[in-house]
Amino acid sequence: MNFIVAFFYPFDDDKFPWDSSYVSVIFLALVSCIVGLFSDFRERALHGLAISSVLWLLARKGPTFVLFVLGFFNIMNKSAFIVSYIGNRGFQYDDSNLFSVLNDRSLLYHFAMLLCCLIGFFYRSYFYSVLLMDLVHREETLYNVIRSVTRNGRSIVLTAMFASILIYLFAIIIFLFFQEQCIKEIEDLSNDGEPIVENHCETLILAIITTFNEGLRNGGGIGDYLIPLSQHHDQFFYRVIFDLLFYFGIIIIVLNLIFGVIIDTFADLRNEKQKKDDIIRNTCFICGLERRQFDNRSISFETHIQYEHNMWHYLYFIVHLRTKDATEYTGPESFVSSLTKQNILSWFPRHQAMSLQLSPQNEDKMDNQAMYQKYCEMASAFSQLMEQLEDFKIRVDEQRRRQQRLSIIKSSIRHTPRQYREPSSSERRATVQSEPSHSRLNSRSSSNQNGFRRQQSLISQDSIDSGDQ
Repeated sequence: MNFIVAFFYPFDDDKFPWDSSYVSVIFLALVSCIVGLFSDFRERALHGLAISSVLWLLARKGPTFVLFVLGFFNIMNKSAFIVSYIGNRGFQYDDSNLFSVLNDRSLLYHFAMLLCCLIGFFYRSYFYSVLLMDLVHREETLYNVIRSVTRNGRSIVLTAMFASILIYLFAIIIFLFFQEQCIKEIEDLSNDGEPIVENHCETLILAIITTFNEGLRNGGGIGDYLIPLSQHHDQFFYRVIFDLLFYFGIIIIVLNLIFGVIIDTFADLRNEKQKKDDIIRNTCFICGLERRQFDNRSISFETHIQYEHNMWHYLYFIVHLRTKDATEYTGPESFVSSLTKQNILSWFPRHQAMSLQLSPQNEDKMDNQAMYQKYCEMASAFSQLMEQLEDFKIRVDEQRRRQQRLSIIKSSIRHTPRQYREPSSSERRATVQSEPSHSRLNSRSSSNQNGFRRQQSLISQDSIDSGDQ
């Protein structure tokens, strides 16, 4: 409807019907959509059938006839919806008080939509544009955009009042000190567009209005509206300070405070919607069990909410109790009916499910086996680690003992003193007599020295090996 109003208003039916080639293409699309109703794409074919039918009527009869037909069906649809809405929620209203019905905001909203349909049908077609707000009411994301402003409305209003006070103070300063800088040359449309000169700050109320209008709409504040001053002017530095104060105080701080409140509120509403969607997807509406509690079970979470705890089955049961005669109730039905009249939900299976209680022993046995297997794996890994620690401890002790022995041997070799004694006369004679065997003694001493050197090399090699370990 709004597309027709937007493209063809004001309506001129003399341009219709369209050329036969356009009508034939639309008729072909209409036939193809009718054939598509018998295929797997039935829903899309139904939408295409509605659009092609409207286009065919538009091409043959014109926009006035099409809007008349669509407006009539829209009024009938909205009236039937209101009647069914009151009928479905009638048990929640007080029959003795009419205002209990009028306090329902959703009902008042649908009455307002019906009123717009009637005004558009009988008066002007462009009143159908108000019906586009129904998209905001149906889509929660768009509805949160409005709630982001209305939820913290008090904070936004108080911040706006603070901004108004500051702008009022700036307007007084402009009226007292910068009144001559508000003179503008504009075109007078009533006098053939001849330019006239006006001062928009002649009075204080005009200064306030000009400051609100031009100061908030200009990106640089009120300084973009006032006449620029020369650097040699007496008020140049005062004007710079005034422009900067207005820019930082109003444009940057106060307006961003308002925007920040709105953005934070919208972020909170988005997080709430995500949490709500997560609960709806992963939590049973009837028993409150979560999806993770059905992992490794004989039944899945989707099967549970579809067959075991289907919320629509519970709703049908409540409707059945409300429509059934109380004298024909069975024992369980009488019990549940008495609880529903008091709005008590204790008859709901809270955190319970038959599928989780049918074979708990087998499932517990499987859980115990899995836990025992993990325990055995951890115990074997721990024993291997202890063996490695014991082996490492033994090696460290052996290395420490070897280093102690080497240090003792080295210290004894270094600090043992050599004893020298003066030979006696008899020893000298024996030495002279034994000169023939001097070569034999030299060989013995050389062999002793070689043995001593081998011992020192072995000791040094042992110390090097112990250091490497």
